[in-house]
Amino acid sequence: LARDGKASYGSSILRQVYDSLGLIPKEENIYHGFIELIESHFDIDEILIQFIKNHTYVDNKLLENNLDKILNYVKQSVAENYQKLWYISLEALKTACDKNYNGSLVRYEPDSVIRFFKLDQNENRIKMNQLMEKSSELVEFAKDKGISFLDIKKVAKGKWILEVYIYSIIDKIKELTNACKDGIVKRCPYCLTTLPDSSKHCQYRTRINFAENNLKSFFFQNCYRCSEVEYIYQRIEQLGC
Repeated sequence: LARDGKASYGSSILRQVYDSLGLIPKEENIYHGFIELIESHFDIDEILIQFIKNHTYVDNKLLENNLDKILNYVKQSVAENYQKLWYISLEALKTACDKNYNGSLVRYEPDSVIRFFKLDQNENRIKMNQLMEKSSELVEFAKDKGISFLDIKKVAKGKWILEVYIYSIIDKIKELTNACKDGIVKRCPYCLTTLPDSSKHCQYRTRINFAENNLKSFFFQNCYRCSEVEYIYQRIEQLGC
């Protein structure tokens, strides 16, 4: 959805692909288009911090005094996985655009990308090696289409971006207790003591309601508060969706 109110599906390139695959209904002011776009905006630090605050025992003082360290730790795999997603998305895009292209690693299909990431380590390495063997061809394809890595939100489906983002951070949130113990983030009062089993009381430990689905729901429920997506919600209200 562009700021002029038209459903752009990220770019004219991706729109052509969606149209050829029969994925765009006749009306342009469709709810699916809004959800797809919103999903691509979930990499927002203020929402992530609020989620950590609500789903761990970290108090405001500890959180505010060490925001950068917490974010750096939790998001350390995001950039690397977005780079993988870039090539995966190009593979899907080229497969959809070029009937003569021998693309079989990933397509515009439900759950195709997150399955790619959740393969066991050895199989994932094999798949990524197969993909990277095509990297020069895929980069050339991107150049021909006038897109670069900075356009990843225009090439990847919003659902893919959301899934990869959550995949990248979910375990790191669980491991914040280890980061506290090792001093990677500012240590909580409990872990500063020498009491036995002090780590069991670590303020970075997750609460009982911590779950991947809760993370997705939390982002959906709170992203409207962020200025980055305000224009989307304004347009939804105007169209009465």
